[in-house]
Amino acid sequence: MADYDLDPDNPPIQGEWFGLTVVYVWNDPNGFSFVSVEDAAELGVSEVQLREMSVNDLGLHAHGNLQFEPRGAIVGAFMGGDFEASFVLLDRLWDEMLRDRFPNGYAVAVPANDMLAFCDASSAEGVKELREVVSRTFDGGEDLLIPSIFSRVGGKWFVVP
Repeated sequence: MADYDLDPDNPPIQGEWFGLTVVYVWNDPNGFSFVSVEDAAELGVSEVQLREMSVNDLGLHAHGNLQFEPRGAIVGAFMGGDFEASFVLLDRLWDEMLRDRFPNGYAVAVPANDMLAFCDASSAEGVKELREVVSRTFDGGEDLLIPSIFSRVGGKWFVVP
C-alpha cells in the first residue's frame, strides 16, 4: 500500500488473507479507487457486508471475462491483468464451479496481483510447476504478493509446506 497516495483520515477498508492486505476498489472512469471507511459508512454497510458484496461483484465480473488456460500440468487464470489473484477469495469458484474438474482439490499460487495459477492437488508435477512459476515471478517480477503454494481442503485454504 506504500505506493499509493492515501488519505490517513479516511483509509481504505482493509482485510487480510494469509498476511496479505486485501482492499476493495471502485471501478471508475479514471481506473480504480479504494473503498474507504467513509464510503462504507455512507453506504451503511459493515466491513463484513462490504467483503460479501465485493466477492459477489467479483464473481459477476468474472462471468464471461475470466479465462482458464492449461499450461503444462497447471492452469492459469486470466482476466486482463487486474483481479486474477483476487479470485482466490471467490469460494464459489473453488467449491462449486471447478470442483468437478479437480476432484482431488487444488494447489494454488498467487505470486503477483495479476497472477493466479493452479493444478490438481495430487499432481506432483503441477505443484513443481507452481513452485517454478513463483520462483520466476519473485526473481524480478512486479506487484509481488506471496511466494507460498496453497491447498484448499473442506472449503478452507492452507499453506502447502
